[in-house]
Amino acid sequence: MIFQLLIFPGGVFALLLGLLLSGVDRKVTARLQRRVGPPILQPVFDLGKLSLPGPPGQSRDRGGIFALAILLGIVAVALAAVPVLSAGIHGGGGFLLGLPEIGLLLAGPTVALVAGERFSGAHFGPVRFSRELALVLIWAGALLPVLLSVGLQVGAGSGETVAWSLAAIVRFQQEQGPLLFTPALWPAFLTYLFFIPAFAGEGPFGLCGAEAEFVEAPAHEFPKPVLGLYLILQALRTVAVLGLGVVLFFPPGPGEGMVVGLAGFVLKCLLLMLVSLTLVRATCGHLRIDQLFGLFWKWPVFLGLSSLVLVLIARSWP
Repeated sequence: MIFQLLIFPGGVFALLLGLLLSGVDRKVTARLQRRVGPPILQPVFDLGKLSLPGPPGQSRDRGGIFALAILLGIVAVALAAVPVLSAGIHGGGGFLLGLPEIGLLLAGPTVALVAGERFSGAHFGPVRFSRELALVLIWAGALLPVLLSVGLQVGAGSGETVAWSLAAIVRFQQEQGPLLFTPALWPAFLTYLFFIPAFAGEGPFGLCGAEAEFVEAPAHEFPKPVLGLYLILQALRTVAVLGLGVVLFFPPGPGEGMVVGLAGFVLKCLLLMLVSLTLVRATCGHLRIDQLFGLFWKWPVFLGLSSLVLVLIARSWP
C-alpha cells in the first residue's frame, strides 16, 4: 500500500505522467497557434528550477501558509489518484474509496487553495480566493449528475441501487462494454468534457491565477519552492481528473496485462486531454465569472441532468 501510494500507480508515477501530459499539452497548443512552443519536458525542467533556492517572493512572511495549503491539497489529490490510476490501468480493486470519496478528495485541493489564498497575505489573494470559490460552484454542479448517472447505470446491471465502487464500474464495462457507447450517458460524457478544464482551471476557466490581468501574479508573490509545490499539485490534479474520465467511460478491457493496460491508460489520458484541455486552451479566450456561470448552467449541468433522467427512465422501463 505504501509503494502504491508513493511510487506506483500514485506518487512519483502520477507526478511524472502529469508533467509529461502538461508538456504535450503546451507543445500541441503552441502548434495549433502556429508557434514553436517549449519542449515536451519543459514542465520537468521548470520543477527542477523551482526546487532550487532563490530570492523569496513578496509574501515570504506568510508564504508558509500557502505552502501548507498546497501540501494538504497534494495529499488529498494523491489519495484520489491512487485508486483511480489503479482502476484505470488494470481494473484493480483493494481500495475502499468509491465515487463519493473520490469526488470529495478532488475538491480537497480547491478547498486548500481557497484557505491558503485567504490567509497568505498575498496582494491579489482575495481576488483569486473569490474566483476559486466561484469555480467550485461551477464544476461541482456538473460533476454530481455525471457520477450519479454512472453509478445508477452500473447499479442497474449489477442488481444494486447505485454502484460506487471503481472496481465494480470497471468490471461492469469489461462485461457489458464501455459506457461511452451507452446513448443515455452521452450527455454525461459531454458534461465531463466541460468539467475537466473547469476543474483544472485551464482555458476559459483560468481565472484564479489571473495571469492575463496581473502579469503572472502568483509567480511574483510567492517564493520558488512554493511555486514548485503548486506545479506538483496541478500535475496531480490533471492526472486524477483525466484518469477518472477513463475509468468512468472507457476503462481497460478484459484480460489486459499490466504493460498493455498501462500503455492504454496513458494513451486514453492523452486523447482525453487533447480533446478537453488542449483544444479548448488553443481556441478559447478567458471568460468572466458571470459568463462561466451562464455557460455551465445552460449546457453542462443541463446535459448532466438529462443523462441522469435518461438513466432513471431506462431503469424503470419494464
